[in-house]
Amino acid sequence: MLSQQLTLLLYDAKIQDDTSTLLSLSKERNLKMKYSANKKSQIEAKYGFEEDQIQNKISEINKSKRENVKDGKTDTVDHQELLSQYEELKGELNELKNKEDREFEQIEREATAYENENDTEQSAVQTDLEAARQDREAVKENLNQDIEKSFGYFQQ
Repeated sequence: MLSQQLTLLLYDAKIQDDTSTLLSLSKERNLKMKYSANKKSQIEAKYGFEEDQIQNKISEINKSKRENVKDGKTDTVDHQELLSQYEELKGELNELKNKEDREFEQIEREATAYENENDTEQSAVQTDLEAARQDREAVKENLNQDIEKSFGYFQQ
């Protein structure tokens, strides 16, 4: 009976340990999600600033194009130069957007990989926890039966 009581205490400790591990894994997952969201915000801020600068340059070119029109006629040399600058800036803007998208995708891949790993760990711990609870119940039932057998004569 004493060994069964000690076994019950060991199972109680195992259950507490597994519960603590599940809580820890859950907290880690939440922190990782916050980290990923923060990282995305930093990327948006970084590329947003650069994008705004390029958009401002494009606006200046558009303004220059409008000013370049004189009496319905345009200076073709200036117009070609402005068009060339405009196309170059649009290319930079697309390249910038592609870089931003690649960084977002990298963060998403890392977050997904972490979540999958975390899910696997949580499943393993949850399975172990359920097994420990069931084993504990079986030992508890056996202990109760042994106690009843040992001290049953007091009931008569």
